[in-house]
Amino acid sequence: MRVGAGLPAGVPGASGQLILDWARKADEGPFASLAVADRYAYDCFDSLTTLSAAAAVTTRVRLATTIVIAPLRNTATLAKTAATVDAIAGGRLVLGLAVGAREDDYQLAKVDYHQRGRILTEQLASLRNLWESDRFGPRPVRAGGPEIRGPKPECPEESRSPIAEKRLVPEPAGLLERTSVRASDFGLHSDLFRISSFEFRISSPGPLYFLWIGGRRGGILSG
Repeated sequence: MRVGAGLPAGVPGASGQLILDWARKADEGPFASLAVADRYAYDCFDSLTTLSAAAAVTTRVRLATTIVIAPLRNTATLAKTAATVDAIAGGRLVLGLAVGAREDDYQLAKVDYHQRGRILTEQLASLRNLWESDRFGPRPVRAGGPEIRGPKPECPEESRSPIAEKRLVPEPAGLLERTSVRASDFGLHSDLFRISSFEFRISSPGPLYFLWIGGRRGGILSG
């Protein structure tokens, strides 16, 4: 089983040095990936900028967004930033994209919350075209640009929606799904860590679990 750790970029008051220390520690240890979440109306680090910094101090782990709230961003800017992070990381970026659930993020970005699904659908169609354009750079490390992964629909009705089906990214991309785990499952003490997790369901080589680990004592992750 492959396990990825969530960086403390979303912990209010976390320092840049702490984030880099966690990234180095994860790269040295058993973790397969590092992940960041995304908010605007919250005291947190920018997701893609954080992964760019993590890329500079790691060589092995995959770097994932779980997720980037894509409609908050200009599509060309999102494409350029993601391609830059992927190039710095040597092709290790996994770009998880979704619409997000919090309206205050959209209010802060001055983007219509009620158009977020339509915007994401258009963005998914445009990102690959931008990455494959001769006018665009940096050039993708892999053909077609970084891996894109989308969220699993929250309910059967949403999964049957024609619009939602258009937003599902085809293979080899996967789906992002919340799953239930315990700290002890990964050798972590429940009195030190608060854990939630996500699972990327992919065709090969199997599930990848992301643990969001918030240390109550502010120490470096272990496991």
